[in-house]
Amino acid sequence: PSRYEQLAEAIRARMDGHFDKVLKQAV
Repeated sequence: PSRYEQLAEAIRARMDGHFDKVLKQAV
């Protein structure tokens, strides 16, 4: 994968983790 694709995957993973924390706090 290109560097841009790796960056996009990393951002997506971080955002998924962030949303996961927010959802757990909301419950």
